[in-house]
Amino acid sequence: MMKKISAIILMLALFSALGAASAFNRAALPISAAVAAVNEGLTLPTVKTAAPSRPSYPTPGFDSTGLSPAKDTVRFYPDPSVIKRTDFDAQYLPQNRLWNGCTTIEVTGTRIWVGFMTGGPREPDPMNAGVMCVSDDGGKTWIDPYIVIRSLTVLAGYPVPWLDPDGRLWIFINSGSGDEYALYTDNPEAELSEIEWVFANERADGTVGRMFEERWTGLASQKPIVVYDDRGREEWLWPQAGEKRISVLMSSTDKGFTWTQRAVIPYNSAMSVEDKVIIWNESWAVQLADGTLCYTIRIEGGQFGGMARCYSYDNGFTWTAWEYNLAPPFSGPGSNHASIILNSGNWLMINNNNTSARNGMTAYLSADQGKTWKSLLLEAADSSYPGAAEDDDGNLYISYDVRRTETGEIRITIISERDILNGTYSDESKHNVCVCRAIGTDIVSAEYTGELTYPVGTGIDAVYAALPKSFVVITSDYGEITLNGTWKNYRYWSNTAGTYDFTFTADNMPEHLYDMHEYLTARVTLTGEAGENPSGGCGSVASSALPLALPLLICAGLLLIKTKRRECK
Repeated sequence: MMKKISAIILMLALFSALGAASAFNRAALPISAAVAAVNEGLTLPTVKTAAPSRPSYPTPGFDSTGLSPAKDTVRFYPDPSVIKRTDFDAQYLPQNRLWNGCTTIEVTGTRIWVGFMTGGPREPDPMNAGVMCVSDDGGKTWIDPYIVIRSLTVLAGYPVPWLDPDGRLWIFINSGSGDEYALYTDNPEAELSEIEWVFANERADGTVGRMFEERWTGLASQKPIVVYDDRGREEWLWPQAGEKRISVLMSSTDKGFTWTQRAVIPYNSAMSVEDKVIIWNESWAVQLADGTLCYTIRIEGGQFGGMARCYSYDNGFTWTAWEYNLAPPFSGPGSNHASIILNSGNWLMINNNNTSARNGMTAYLSADQGKTWKSLLLEAADSSYPGAAEDDDGNLYISYDVRRTETGEIRITIISERDILNGTYSDESKHNVCVCRAIGTDIVSAEYTGELTYPVGTGIDAVYAALPKSFVVITSDYGEITLNGTWKNYRYWSNTAGTYDFTFTADNMPEHLYDMHEYLTARVTLTGEAGENPSGGCGSVASSALPLALPLLICAGLLLIKTKRRECK
């Protein structure tokens, strides 16, 4: 009987010890383990939220003749709070959007410009619009929306911002019917209320003419590129999506005010429109160090590798035959990609890392004109339509949409070339910064800052005691709210210096209220030398399980010794 009791106690002790060790290992993971998990390809869970009711708005009714009045299609909001609930543009406020997608990005000085599409229940839809957001603090806060570009037809193309060599910021607009428009400013770093915008091809009567005489069928997602002819004269080249079996390269020799057709690039017979191989022929072009132009286009559904490329050796007048079924990064699931040459001369491409699904958004970098590539995973979850830009200091800005029709997140990542070469994020990088999210209301400020610093060895209970159980937040729709709840952390290790995130879970969180800018996250920094872990501060499960296991082991041992003595007698 004593043997059975001893065996049971011993088993309980072993299970307790194993559970404690497992909990310790899970809890002791540093914050960087979360990034490592994403880099290993783990897909984040999909969050589905019931859409709140929306007010109805009148149909805009703009024409598609290329003569739409500029002031009726574009609105500027240096202070978006002036938009009233009953205004037409209220549907484009973050809390009223049902989806966001198709991103673009540019940087002027310290200002970040992010463009995307939204409006209506999906795309295409008469309520689609292009939106531009602006951040002056590295992506921490955003003016959203700063610009609303309403639908000219059944589909408003996403705005494409581009900083030209003279410091002029352009915003190109494609109506979806092939009508290309543009506006520009010479002072993009001024206060938003003081920026002077000019519409290219604006007529005396206030109407705006198309950029091109021709009307293309696809969406122009790429920025122009700057090249020089054999006499050293500057030219701008801009890929466009042509009808049926062609891509079109446009050229400007007067800094973007007039454009002519440089080349028509027909598709191979296998790349058939009728067979739905080419539908949205979104394209990019870059000029390599030896002057060669590389043109890349999307192929639907991952067919033929999901992407094709061709080359020009005479500034785009003639082109080689298309190549397809290529190795990454020249492959994809049938989605848009981004391709730019950096100030260093290296080649940056942003693309999905597979041909079967729009996930695994990845940054690729080549230092040898595309022969070999290094990569860094940006987002493992559903993600698509990236944009790319570089600032004067060599920082790389990458935008993309995440779960476009579910949570509708627009995100950016700010990294360096060194991060991609090393395959990991440095301390200076900013990974997956949320610009905005659809289907919900955002917390825009909080009375609690959430920054705490303690010496190494501080137990988790001491941190919990210092965090408030309730505090006031300001939302973009509900006004001022006092949230009550508790803090949670599963990766705190008191013996290791570093920064740990504690997340606040509110008991009274309103429906569709989201914390996109992490106001409900407290960052606790432990400083000093690491030593033995005196407090067991890696989490409550481990600290409670280990004391339980030790007495059980001792008890089991004593019983076994006593049993042995009886057997000896």
